[in-house]
Amino acid sequence: MLKSTIDKATGFEKRFENIGTIVYEDSTSAAKSIAQEIANLIRVKQSQRQPCILGLATGSS
Repeated sequence: MLKSTIDKATGFEKRFENIGTIVYEDSTSAAKSIAQEIANLIRVKQSQRQPCILGLATGSS
């Protein structure tokens, strides 16, 4: 039997997903949020004198 829960962020049933999901109102707000997250990651890695390696999917992911 599969265990099912309701995702608090989206209100959708969640059975197989193991990755947190955020649903944005539009692509512009999603792009700005992602850009800010990447910029913060780069700053943290630079302050630790570590490389920051990003693996990005192609297409409209």
